Amino acid sequence: MSNEEKMELTQEIGPAFGVSVGIVAFVYWSITLPILLNAYRESTGEWPRFEELFSLSDGGRTAGAVAGILGLAALMKPLRIAAAIALTPWTADNVLPLIPWLNSGDKKDKPDKS
Repeated sequence: MSNEEKMELTQEIGPAFGVSVGIVAFVYWSITLPILLNAYRESTGEWPRFEELFSLSDGGRTAGAVAGILGLAALMKPLRIAAAIALTPWTADNVLPLIPWLNSGDKKDKPDKS
């Protein structure tokens, strides 16, 4: 797909896809983070300490856990994008009417009363 085709598709879809991506990301991280944090707790016996993430003394375990989380997120990205694409028509019908500043297409269809 060329860049021109991507731009045409983006203009055709509008802001509904971006909102769908946000919804899918929120749901994904809301489910994934508690599971991964609990798995870390069960395997090490303690909760991750994020203040040690950038320290040189004992940040190895936490840094490894963060790397694992980001690796899992990278593997799941195609599925998240596919879910966002599938959710886009529903978002355009049900969510975008509730967000008036994203409905730029409606402004073109309605005449100004000035």
